[in-house]
Order: sequence, then structure tokens, then C-alpha cells
Amino acid sequence: MKKLDLYIDKCFKDAAESEGRLLKPSDYGYRYYIFNKKEIAIVFTCKYKHIISRVENRIKRNLDKNFHLKMVQVLEYEDGYDPNYCVCEVKTKQNGEEKHLWVSYIRDEDLKHFSDSNFQAPYCLMVELAKKKGIINQDEEFLKKISFNELKKLWMEIYNENRFKNLDIATSSNLTIIS
Repeated sequence: MKKLDLYIDKCFKDAAESEGRLLKPSDYGYRYYIFNKKEIAIVFTCKYKHIISRVENRIKRNLDKNFHLKMVQVLEYEDGYDPNYCVCEVKTKQNGEEKHLWVSYIRDEDLKHFSDSNFQAPYCLMVELAKKKGIINQDEEFLKKISFNELKKLWMEIYNENRFKNLDIATSSNLTIIS
């Protein structure tokens, strides 16, 4: 991972230099998730949006050649998670404050293999958990009251399988996987 971190930092430095900007380490950041040692999703932040575009384009062009990784997309949620797609919960520090993020990872090829009932299964489990916890009002707020670990445990109890057993997740050093 160190080699990848150095490469991303170099991409930011080169992009800033090509635009004649001075970029301090506090002006940019990134988080990445590597799935099954084959696919990567990177979330960039930068004071200058134009630099992000340059960095993304360079990394996309060279990712396979340099790291044998394919770029995929993830969504990060701060206010709870989508039970149908969430794969992990992470914590990170941002501006000195600890922050929890829920990560959803959806590949195009996965969408072909799911039926509507498969997509509804995690949501139905959430409803069951809500009932067990005495949460009657099932609006968006009830999702925040049920932990991701509870969902995974209930999935195991009902379907007798680990929903994420084949998903090996590695992250950048600024992230810690909670569940």
C-alpha cells in the first residue's frame, strides 16, 4: 500500500505543479478501498477541483499497468447505510474529528446476478430487526438505529451464510474497518 500512497501523492504534486499551484499536504486527501486484491475505489478531496480531475485521469490510465487493479466506484454515507449494498463500516479522522462512514460497493456484473427479491432481503431483515427493537416507525430514521453488525448477524442466522465471505477489503492507512 505504501507504493500506492506514494504514487497518489506524486500524482497530486505533479497535477498542482502543472497548474502552477503550490499544494500543501493539508490541501488534499484521499481514501481508498481495495476489494479482493483486484479492484480499487478511491475517494479524493482537494482544495482545487481541477487538480482532482487531473489526478483521477492519470490514476485511471496507469492503475492496471502499475498496480494490476481495476477502478470501481463506491459510495460513502455518513448518516447510516443502505442495507442492500453496504459492505463495511469504517472510521477515519477528518479535521481532528473522528468520523464514521458506511461504504457501498456495487459492480456492474453484480447487478446482473441479483433479482428484486435478493435486493429486498437485507431491507426486510432491517424491518425485522426494527420490530425486535420495538422501533415501530419505519421511516429513514430506523436505519440509523440498527448497527451494521446486527444486520450481518441476522443475515447469518436466517440464511446460514456470510453475505460478505468472499469480499477481502483492504483500505488506505487513514481508515479503520469497524465491521
